Amino acid sequence: MNTFTIEEIELVLTDNPEELYYSFSLDDFRNSADYTIIVDYLTGKSTSLHGLLHNYQLAFFNKLIALLGPIEQVSGKEQLLVDVFTHPVAGYFGQFFIHK
Repeated sequence: MNTFTIEEIELVLTDNPEELYYSFSLDDFRNSADYTIIVDYLTGKSTSLHGLLHNYQLAFFNKLIALLGPIEQVSGKEQLLVDVFTHPVAGYFGQFFIHK
């Protein structure tokens, strides 16, 4: 399968659920339009990241870096993550964590 399951995504996002990013909780992020856009893209329900809004809640998706394998062998699934991390809006927040 070349997409992620909601379970895979939630498992990583809920690691350390009390962690706050810019004073937003994970529940705040789940209620945002950006959450739906990105999850739908990663699960194959959508083929576009169109509509992402520039907001600090996008920092929660930095946790998804844990789903990446060796960069030399990027799978179809992982390419979806790379698309999110390099997106002009979402990538702004990923740039601080992808280089760790």
